[in-house]
Amino acid sequence: MKRGYIFIILSGLTMLIILNYIASIEQKRAEIRESIFVKSKRYKKYTEMARSRETIVKALEKHKTLLKKLETGLLPVEEENRARVFMQELISNYVDDSMLTMTSLRPLEKIDYKYYKGIPVQITVTGDMGRLSEFLQKIINSKYLISIDLLNFRVINIRDPYKLRMRGHFTGYIRSSNPAISDSNS
Repeated sequence: MKRGYIFIILSGLTMLIILNYIASIEQKRAEIRESIFVKSKRYKKYTEMARSRETIVKALEKHKTLLKKLETGLLPVEEENRARVFMQELISNYVDDSMLTMTSLRPLEKIDYKYYKGIPVQITVTGDMGRLSEFLQKIINSKYLISIDLLNFRVINIRDPYKLRMRGHFTGYIRSSNPAISDSNS
């Protein structure tokens, strides 16, 4: 009788161990399935990134050429004071070419950006609408990067509405003394 109880207890323990082992196998299988699923998602992301690498390299090259093109539009002087003089001469030449009358030309405070400095000048000119538009067209078509920050037009005399006075702020750009963008990426 004792042997029967011992046999039943041992077979019950054996069944518990086997059931516990089988349950742990299913749990391990589920963990392995989940791990494989996560790894396959990562693999898909990596393959997509590897495929998009070409696109990224093309975009980077496009931006580098755009940056070089923009840098050719910088004023051809390195020093800030020379850039002010160059900017004043450039604007003055555009005014003379457009046959406008310049009443004032004065430099403004420089504008510091991360990689560039803005060299602004304020100008006041008088002339007719055609000459003023010619002047602005020269600024727009300039080989230098010049931004028009402010434009103010006024009629000088109501009896002669074609004669205008224009005040504007124009900014040319030079490279700042900070390290260049292209130098940090090389």
